[in-house]
Amino acid sequence: MACRESGQLESQKTGKVLAAIAAAGIGAVIILAMIVTVVNRTPTINLNDYLYFETEGYDGYGSVTAEIDWDSIKEKYRNKISDTREGDPVDMLDAYIGINLEIDGDKQGRFSNGDEISYTWDMGATQLNQIKCKFEYTDGTYRVSGLQELGSFDPFEDIELVFSGVESEGNVELVLNGEKIPETYISCDREDGLSNGDRVKVMIHEDGVDYAAQHHGMIPDPLEKEYEVRGLDSYVTSAAQISREDMKALREKADSICREQVADSWEEGEQLESFTYIGNYLLSRKEGEQRGTDKNQLWMIYRVNVRNQYANDTSFYDDTNTFYFYVRFCDLVVTDDGTLNVDMDQWNIPKDQVEVRVSALNKSWYYYGYVTLETLYQDGIQNSLEAYNCENNVDETSGQPEITGDAPETDI
Repeated sequence: MACRESGQLESQKTGKVLAAIAAAGIGAVIILAMIVTVVNRTPTINLNDYLYFETEGYDGYGSVTAEIDWDSIKEKYRNKISDTREGDPVDMLDAYIGINLEIDGDKQGRFSNGDEISYTWDMGATQLNQIKCKFEYTDGTYRVSGLQELGSFDPFEDIELVFSGVESEGNVELVLNGEKIPETYISCDREDGLSNGDRVKVMIHEDGVDYAAQHHGMIPDPLEKEYEVRGLDSYVTSAAQISREDMKALREKADSICREQVADSWEEGEQLESFTYIGNYLLSRKEGEQRGTDKNQLWMIYRVNVRNQYANDTSFYDDTNTFYFYVRFCDLVVTDDGTLNVDMDQWNIPKDQVEVRVSALNKSWYYYGYVTLETLYQDGIQNSLEAYNCENNVDETSGQPEITGDAPETDI
């Protein structure tokens, strides 16, 4: 009996142990199944949690970009997602997922604090199907903030206009003494054809405003300014504009030309008795008139007396004859300080000739010039009056010259 009980007691103990082992095995299977389920579960990424916006610039001239924090996604999900292809699946997400901002082209780079920008997600669906991961995302709006306040500056403190040239043909050059706005964004409404007293408007372009705002945090104010044209040289329109010293220099040059030219080819029997400066004609081209290559002309007039002598076996001639000569200078300019500018190496003299003829001796002398002051005026001045104004400063007080238009005939 004792062995049986004992046997019975041993049998009961063994049954309990087996039951406990069976229960533990079932628990391990359940835990393992749970681990496998967790390991094999597809992760879900809420993309909006990793979306951020960057603003740059100044209020009214700001820019906005949308970025996805891929570094944080990599850190959290690198070992939780997989791809059927080789490579880092998170890097592939970066290539397939993007964010679009709905920005009007005119608004780009011109955002202000408080502006709202709509955004939508751009998902490369075909490629994403190959990645074992789920995504949650919602489109939405972003309110701009963080842009700095703009200052202002006077752009014309750094702008200088330099005028050059001659009245009615003046030019302007814009000189920029600062770097807040590039010269390409600044212009003048007039650049040439200027006269003293004209107004030139300088304007700052809208691109220049943008540049200053984005690069310096300031906007130019004002955007326009007018300048008066000053300091241009002037073409001489009156002999009174020529100073006494400059007129003296002109006289000296003209005197030397006259003295040299009237006697250049003289022979025996011809002698210069005198040449007298009797004044000038100042021709200035009429406003708007394009005829005539010279802007002005200064005709310096001389009365020349020459003594002619000739004799043959039976007759003799000895007399003084008079003709008129000029030296003409062109394009005389008076600078802003009253100095005269003229090229004295450029001059003209008469091409016509007068003849002094002694019929009885069958002898003639020829001189460049005009028989009378009137013929000089008609031939040289009168024909130009449609295009030029004429100031007459000639004082002829010596009476009529002694030679005629047909050249005098003197009988001995």
